[in-house]
Amino acid sequence: MLTVDYLVVTYPYSQQVEAGLASLQARTMAGKREMRLGFMGHAVPGLFVGDNPYTRRYMVQATGGMADIVARMIPERLDEIVSVARIDIACTTLSVDADAEVLNTKVKGGYKVVQYRDLTDRGATVYIGSPKSRMRMRIYNKSAEAGIDRQDGREYVRYELQLRNEYADRAWKAYRQGNTAAHYLALVMRMLDQQHYRMLSAAINDEAEELEPLFVEATGVEWANRRLLWIERTVVPAINRLLCEYPELTDKVKALLDDVPRRVV
Repeated sequence: MLTVDYLVVTYPYSQQVEAGLASLQARTMAGKREMRLGFMGHAVPGLFVGDNPYTRRYMVQATGGMADIVARMIPERLDEIVSVARIDIACTTLSVDADAEVLNTKVKGGYKVVQYRDLTDRGATVYIGSPKSRMRMRIYNKSAEAGIDRQDGREYVRYELQLRNEYADRAWKAYRQGNTAAHYLALVMRMLDQQHYRMLSAAINDEAEELEPLFVEATGVEWANRRLLWIERTVVPAINRLLCEYPELTDKVKALLDDVPRRVV
């Protein structure tokens, strides 16, 4: 499954934007007040919302799992005036040896390649493209980076496209149109060999890996935990986004949720 792992968007001052970002801003108001990239606002883990009175713009910055949630919550009606400074799209796969897979990545010519490896512990990273490039790929041992234990003897490898400026705008448009997979794979094809392209294409379509790191076939409590995680990551953000766009549906959504226990019985 592809996820948004990092997102920075800005919008001009307007009542429409203020209303559209109200739910995100409300999430941060209890957080620390700080300055980021010239914008003053409030931050909670994974999310910052602020504004710059000199440029008269709002900024939303989201990282990690929160970035994928925020991307779903931003109202589509704001897309006509959005400027996407950066968006990272990530695909996570499984490997029996994540470090070996990362370090043996086959890169097409013309790209700067930098490898990092911990000589005393596991954890390898490869960067394809320069730090200032509008398109850069980071491939790394996600299990080592996040401290995740092996799952059935396998580790996680993350293939993360870091896109800026017009590349980010195009990726955001593809995301909104439901074409993220095709867009991601087209960029992968420009940077990696056919073997990696086929592997990532298969991983994107592999429903067994949709809810990392709970990828194993689960029953009982494990199955319930996976469903709960799916509700938290997918259903709740979708409901939030719906109600941001159409607040008049709030009572109907509440009625549907209130009816769930009766349907189960």
